[in-house]
Amino acid sequence: MRAFKRMPDTSYQPDASTRMLKWQLAATFTTPGRSPDYVCTREAGIVPIGGKAPVTTTEYCNVEWTLQDGIARGYSLRGKGCP
Repeated sequence: MRAFKRMPDTSYQPDASTRMLKWQLAATFTTPGRSPDYVCTREAGIVPIGGKAPVTTTEYCNVEWTLQDGIARGYSLRGKGCP
C-alpha cells in the first residue's frame, strides 16, 4: 500500500477491527489523429478531405484495500484504467 504514495481518498470502518481504504487512480492519454488527404478541384483548388482530430481519454481505476486488525486481508481493482 505504500506504493500509492498518498493518503487514501476515502476510508471507513464497517466494524471495530476492519478498515476499508479507497483510492481512485486516473490515467489520461491522447490517441493521435490522422492528417487529411487532399484533392485538387477546378472549382476550389486544393481541398482537404477526411482526417481525424486527436482524442484525449481518461480512464479510472478504483482500488480498495481491506485491513483487518492492522493486516492487509485483500484488495480489489475496478475500472478500465486498472493494470
